[in-house]
Amino acid sequence: MNYSMLQVLAEKQKVAIHPYKYDGNLQAMYMDNHIFLSDDLSDSEKTCILAEELGHHFTADRNCLDQNEAENLFCEWKGRIWSYEVLLPVGQLKAVMQAGLEKVSEIAAFFKLTKEFVKDALQYYFYSGQLKENALTEAATSDKGKNDKNLAQPNYK
Repeated sequence: MNYSMLQVLAEKQKVAIHPYKYDGNLQAMYMDNHIFLSDDLSDSEKTCILAEELGHHFTADRNCLDQNEAENLFCEWKGRIWSYEVLLPVGQLKAVMQAGLEKVSEIAAFFKLTKEFVKDALQYYFYSGQLKENALTEAATSDKGKNDKNLAQPNYK
């Protein structure tokens, strides 16, 4: 799914997207069927961030803006997971990895996402048991034959 498809989805859900000037604290925010999205972002950043904000629309059951409350951090995580599963479905991810994409930067370029988003999605899929460690280390390194099988946590490059 790309940015324009996310815009169509938002429109169908009656979620308005409002551009605004990024003030250094908040790149985006979802509140009451409105997404405020910084207009100073790259296309890949806009895609990743809009997906997460739409994830809040689909998964939040209350106002989760106060990040000092532990329950609201869980809301944040649910929106993020929704974005991983929509923008980088594990089946498609496995297919491109099997086709030879070996680096996070290659996967990010293929899906037109940010490297940070891909790294975070890889960690989510690894820790949720949807990807095996060796698949992750192969996708995360440039040296296929030099994978460290005793990783405590995947090291993405």
